Amino acid sequence: MRAKGHYLVIPVEHVATVNDLKSGVDDHQLVSHMLNVGQNLLSRDALESKLCRFGFHQPPFNSVDHLHLHYFALPYMPRWI
Repeated sequence: MRAKGHYLVIPVEHVATVNDLKSGVDDHQLVSHMLNVGQNLLSRDALESKLCRFGFHQPPFNSVDHLHLHYFALPYMPRWI
């Protein structure tokens, strides 16, 4: 399956994984900013998509050692379309 849009939001400052985020103001602002960037991309590029899904990889399933947010514009579509 594939989504109508798939965005990766990556912070400039290095954060290895979601487990390295703290409950402080700085990390809260970082994640909020990442969500806003993903939402702005969705509203710019996938206007017809009203639904979205987003998430981080959880160790040990992270594919790279740098925090990145996956942002999907729904609906999912079969690969053959």
